[in-house]
Amino acid sequence: MTGTDTAVEELKRAGFYDKDSAYEGMLGPAVEELLRTFGKQGHSGMSAATVLVLFDKVAKGDVLSPITSDPSEWTDVAEQSGRTLWQSRRCPYVFTDNLGEDTAYSIEGKVFSDDNGETYFQSKESRVNFDLPGYPPEKEYVIYDLEVCRDCKSDESTYYVTDSDDKKMYRCIHMKAWHEDDLNEERK
Repeated sequence: MTGTDTAVEELKRAGFYDKDSAYEGMLGPAVEELLRTFGKQGHSGMSAATVLVLFDKVAKGDVLSPITSDPSEWTDVAEQSGRTLWQSRRCPYVFTDNLGEDTAYSIEGKVFSDDNGETYFQSKESRVNFDLPGYPPEKEYVIYDLEVCRDCKSDESTYYVTDSDDKKMYRCIHMKAWHEDDLNEERK
């Protein structure tokens, strides 16, 4: 039995060919087709790993080289947006307000959840700037919960988040800014 055959058996065991599975059983055959193509290429261990990483990146729409301010990489979307705006042809969630400048931004830089990570949404705060030439930043997943604001005492206007450095931050809608939480007893 080949590695491809073993993988197909694993897909069957997990129910990916079943009509009552996700996408009515079409995922199993779709992955099997990719596995058979990959198997025909005859990769060694090192080239197989490299091809898988590269395929994953391009299949997800990641860029493989830095985005630049070269006008050929951008589409003018001012008519649709109602303001001066350029969208990357290489990465559809990347924009710049000033073509030729050395900055752009990702509208998917941060995504937010208020239900402990079950669903995520974007807002104007999803925008994350980066320098050109450069790569869009990795998406940051932010989970926040409502909490009583120590200043306005409203439990519907404040949320907090633990950032990537494990610092607890809070933001009150009235304050319009993030502040490091002192984690004092009165806030608990």
